[in-house]
Amino acid sequence: MDDPLSRLNLLPPSMPAMENASTRSGRTGITGDAARKADEERLAAACAEFESLFINQLLKEMRAAIPKGGLIDGGNAEQIYTAMLDAELARSLAQRGGIGLAKLTRRELGLDPQPGGSAGLDKKVTQSD
Repeated sequence: MDDPLSRLNLLPPSMPAMENASTRSGRTGITGDAARKADEERLAAACAEFESLFINQLLKEMRAAIPKGGLIDGGNAEQIYTAMLDAELARSLAQRGGIGLAKLTRRELGLDPQPGGSAGLDKKVTQSD
């Protein structure tokens, strides 16, 4: 029996409907494990892209904190160049491990095993004197 809600298309026509592993496996013949693995890979890529965007925003804000002015001002061309440089630098940093945000996001989403069997945020902090 079909779920009546699955037949509703609540997205605008320009946006494709989201698919999960079960709907995709029924149409294309992909097994549940293969579809789940593909979904996990897409989610891991999204975590890496999120880290890249976050690093890019950090770089942009750090550049904004530097006082402008002086004898030579690059104008609009300099702004475009530094924006492209920051985007590429952020992407490169994220591919090399970045600041650990993608790894933390994957762990919180359950894609990576938890160190010590529990989430790092749930552990008590103790001081040893």
